[in-house]
Amino acid sequence: MTFKVLLVGNAAGILHSISRLLLSEHIAVQTTTGTAEALDYLASYPVHVLIIDSQTPELDELSLCQQARQISPGSYRILLTNQLDSARLRQARQQGAIHKLIATPWNNLVLIRDIIEGARQANLMQQAHSLQSALNTQQPVLLTDRNWVIRLANQPICDALQVNEEQLLGRNLFTGTISHMPVALEAEITRQTEANQTWLGYFNLIVQQRRIQPTWMAITSISDDFRLCICSLLDSVTERHTNPDSDTQRYAGLHQLNQMESYLTQSDGITCILLISFDPDQVFDTGLSRLCYERIAEATTSPSPIFQPAHHLFLVPVIADPANPCTQGLCQAIAQGFRQPLSHQGQAVMLSPDINCSWGQSTQHTPDAATSLKHIRQHLGLEGPDTPSLEQVQPYKSALSATTLPTQQRQQSDFHATPIFDSQGALAGLELLPEYMAKPDLCHRWLEDMHITWQQHFLQPMYVILRVADLTDHCRQHLTSCLAAWPQQAGKPAPVWCIVLPWTPEEPTPRLEEALRQLDIRLIFEITDPQHQQRLPGYQSLSAMDVDGFSLPPCMISHARQALHQGQPLLQRLQQDGLIIYAHGIDSTEALAAAHQSGIDWMSGDALSRKVNAAQLYWFAIND
Repeated sequence: MTFKVLLVGNAAGILHSISRLLLSEHIAVQTTTGTAEALDYLASYPVHVLIIDSQTPELDELSLCQQARQISPGSYRILLTNQLDSARLRQARQQGAIHKLIATPWNNLVLIRDIIEGARQANLMQQAHSLQSALNTQQPVLLTDRNWVIRLANQPICDALQVNEEQLLGRNLFTGTISHMPVALEAEITRQTEANQTWLGYFNLIVQQRRIQPTWMAITSISDDFRLCICSLLDSVTERHTNPDSDTQRYAGLHQLNQMESYLTQSDGITCILLISFDPDQVFDTGLSRLCYERIAEATTSPSPIFQPAHHLFLVPVIADPANPCTQGLCQAIAQGFRQPLSHQGQAVMLSPDINCSWGQSTQHTPDAATSLKHIRQHLGLEGPDTPSLEQVQPYKSALSATTLPTQQRQQSDFHATPIFDSQGALAGLELLPEYMAKPDLCHRWLEDMHITWQQHFLQPMYVILRVADLTDHCRQHLTSCLAAWPQQAGKPAPVWCIVLPWTPEEPTPRLEEALRQLDIRLIFEITDPQHQQRLPGYQSLSAMDVDGFSLPPCMISHARQALHQGQPLLQRLQQDGLIIYAHGIDSTEALAAAHQSGIDWMSGDALSRKVNAAQLYWFAIND
């Protein structure tokens, strides 16, 4: 290990003794006799370890250490002193001006050991400061040690959390004053980073006044001792995350309940779910719903997020005293917030919230979180008929009594579909499940149910994804007949049919039957990867195909992001040619993030939403 030591002092005996000791260990050393000379050398040459003799007359050792910290922040600073019990020196060490205090007279073996260890730590500091300089942009960054103690914080993260760096340094990333994350997640992130893997996911940081700042965070190990945390604040990624009304449009009600279920399973200490509902005939548009959201957020001091499965319904997980899970004061604060009218579209609107709490009383008749969520889903039409009746769970009854669905929706069939979302989080279409295509009568009923409901709640046409590769000739004929006759049967414009056929590169491209081609059906090739090579053909090969788009599995998305054509991302070039890029089967936050970052047109999978039935389409239709 090669490094340089700068020795500062004017006692010839001390300088000569330490210099000879270091040279015997083949350690480069430079000596100076005063503050100005030492600072000039630090500004001109790299120094790993700075050793200062505090007994040097006319030398302010603390001032020198503080100035050296500014000029050469990566240097490890050692002070030789005979006053180890000095409160002034201990404070300087605690504040980081001094790294090591060594008593005089010293032990040569201990001194050499401390200098070599200081050089190792200087290398780490220099890496950290170089990294901080390289990332000194608008990207919020934290640097922690292996125990998640924050060691560096750049200005963007300090601005986002409304603190200065000193308020973050020395604190654990997972402490309640810095973040609001479950203990289980800390263990999982630690496991991944210690395995040299990168963790990516949602991370709730705490701003002043205990407000939550949600982020996308990537955490990776840069050495055995340090972890790099790079944040994308959700309100800086895209405008739709900055306001609650846009957030409810993103995968809408069903996704909101799924997100709350995930939050409850990963959070400790939740004692109740606060249900706040309004008259749906009054709160039916996004603007008024947003005003309600803001009033509720102002009234609740809990750092828990607010989930909104419908314009008029808000769900707030609460950490409270188990003996009094939904405190009277919290409910009164929310009610108080609505005693003044809301100003909406030039009019004063008075609203009266119905506030109830469930899953808090520790009795044998009270359901747990999973049961409570199941009853919410059932009452909102998001759960199957096998769920016990809502009346069996009294705490929800009054809270959801106003949450009524149109009669026609409650009469819809229980056929299901895979929802497909566009890059903005809006519902773009549905994928027909294979079990319905195998039976012509079920296929027709599915299309009828879904299309009728779609037209009630959406203005844009419904895209329908059909996978026909495994169908028998008989089923294909029936499907073709059904699609051909659809406009006449429905009396309205037909959905946009999209046939998906599997295709493996280097094999002949599949062909669509002429009868289906004549129906103006869009053809999408699903690129399969049986040998797990995760490779995409080049632009020339893909653009030459007579096809309307390509479907990619999650394992190929990251590779597709790196593929280029003449310096331009391959997927972007294909999209410019009018081709649709569809990422299916997204089942993890990592795959979802990669899809968003790649600008994928359509996405589907469990990470976005479970399968839905016709009645549940209502929850994806939040329009002004």
